[in-house]
Amino acid sequence: MAIRTLDQRPSIGSMVKPGELIDILENTSRPLTLLDRRNYNLLILNAWDRIGEEAPHHIHMAELRGSDTSNARVKDSIERLMTTIVRVRYINPETGRPNTIRVQLLGGNRAEDESPDGFLTYRFDPLLIELLQNSRTYGRLRIEVMAAFESKYALAAYEMAMKRRNLRHVAREKFTIEEIRGLLGVQDGKLSRFSDLNAYALRTAELEVNALAEEVCIAFEPEYRGRRCIGIWFQWRDKTPEERKAAFAELQRPRVGRSARLRGSVVDTM
Repeated sequence: MAIRTLDQRPSIGSMVKPGELIDILENTSRPLTLLDRRNYNLLILNAWDRIGEEAPHHIHMAELRGSDTSNARVKDSIERLMTTIVRVRYINPETGRPNTIRVQLLGGNRAEDESPDGFLTYRFDPLLIELLQNSRTYGRLRIEVMAAFESKYALAAYEMAMKRRNLRHVAREKFTIEEIRGLLGVQDGKLSRFSDLNAYALRTAELEVNALAEEVCIAFEPEYRGRRCIGIWFQWRDKTPEERKAAFAELQRPRVGRSARLRGSVVDTM
């Protein structure tokens, strides 16, 4: 039997994220931002030792707001996390019937959000805790890599790849366009044409992940029927030692000029 996700321990510079919290289908009328995704990962990491218990967790608001001088963006971020739903289908072991769990990413909370040195006290929904207690899939994410991404699409794609990289004999997975839009958090009404989705979401994610992630390369490969895209293959592979060295070197460089450097480089993804 696979080892429970909650028995995994974060190592220095990394966190463990349950697979059920990676492949989430967002409310794309109000999708998560890059800040939201980073903050949620911080909330998971902060709570990890007791995340399988129905207990309150506490975190300093300063950890969530980063370089901001006020908590305004953090307040908005918390509310978006509270309105994002995780949907997971599974076979109920008691009845043998398929079930779907629908639950908020973040439960009720209390915040000292008017104070620069205040705390956020938060909980996870009991159904989400039950889901995590039975989790057997996860991604081990590097904190430095997540902090370096400038696109939420890149962070989402990185998490997808890190969840899948240890699968045996599998190196790609097919999704519909709507599934990819939901997994990456593309807002309703934006990037409606596939050419725009491809250019501004898929290729952006590829560029950043392949340049900054030390472990994996990814690719989004459209499948066409005639001139119409009918699906997207998400592919991943481990990096070579040379590619790992290049990613590590880029992470040490300043952010200034990074976009130009990345767009001037080419990575053989597959």
